Amino acid sequence: SNPVTQKLITNTESDLQLSYAKQRRTKSSVLLHKELDSRSKKTVRGYLYRVNEATAVLYARHVLALLLAEWPDDVAISEEMLDLSGPAHMTYILDMLLQLEEKQLCEKVNGFFYPSDWGVNWEK
Repeated sequence: SNPVTQKLITNTESDLQLSYAKQRRTKSSVLLHKELDSRSKKTVRGYLYRVNEATAVLYARHVLALLLAEWPDDVAISEEMLDLSGPAHMTYILDMLLQLEEKQLCEKVNGFFYPSDWGVNWEK
């Protein structure tokens, strides 16, 4: 093929986002292994327990973000439905998800909620 007509950048934005996410996970894994190598076995068990617990919390938050992003338009969401203590609790959860999740997912969640209703700064 003609080199003049070839694309210089063949990756899509989505491919780049996946690549960045994979790089972050790899870096995190390397740091964890480095930390574990410097500790005793007993200390490592306790540390692994805390790491596993933190990982479970992160996955639960990600699942919640995915659930909210795919929430049906015709079903109203309420604090009671999510077993929350009130609007302030919902604001906290949404703010946390905005800081944790990828931009595309946050935009999808943002499309479901109205910022004026919850008091969340969506422009982060």
